[in-house]
Amino acid sequence: MIGMLRGKVVDRTVEGTVILDVGGVGFELRVPAMVSLQTGSEVTMQVETVVREDAITLYGFPTRGHLAAFKLLRKVKRIGPKLALAILSVMPPEEVAVALSRGETGRFKAVPGIGGKTAEMIVVELRDQVKKLEREAPAGSTLPAGKMAELVSALTHLGFRLERAHEAAANVKELEEKGADLSTLIREALRTMA
Repeated sequence: MIGMLRGKVVDRTVEGTVILDVGGVGFELRVPAMVSLQTGSEVTMQVETVVREDAITLYGFPTRGHLAAFKLLRKVKRIGPKLALAILSVMPPEEVAVALSRGETGRFKAVPGIGGKTAEMIVVELRDQVKKLEREAPAGSTLPAGKMAELVSALTHLGFRLERAHEAAANVKELEEKGADLSTLIREALRTMA
């Protein structure tokens, strides 16, 4: 099985497929839509290989947190790899963790292809397993919780890359500890990013 690939992005389709050139071999990876990959850039992708009778499909993720969320979502009976990828195309792993811990089925219902029953099944089956996502966070970091998670989610929904959103959240952590509300945190985070 392939666990990781490092190479140059040579093509990206609107359907979310990336061709990654690794030593002259082009690997086709399906990636979440919200993951920003520029053609010509060198990237390292965490890979999940899904083998079926008729196909071998590679799913690529920029972080171990994305990969852990993908694997966790696939544990739900009605969630296959395509639907798990669709969820991560709408919500970053931090938002998945927050939605699960708070039991917010509405966030999952916002994903195309997920109805009320499936959203409830996701929350019921995975609510107690959110800690697995925290363990898979990059070394030296933790998944944000509470207002900080909402801040990261708001910034990514505004179009900022996940890494930049985390940096901005870290810059205003002191304000959050002093009790600043979410709108103040967003305003100050945007100011630090300007």
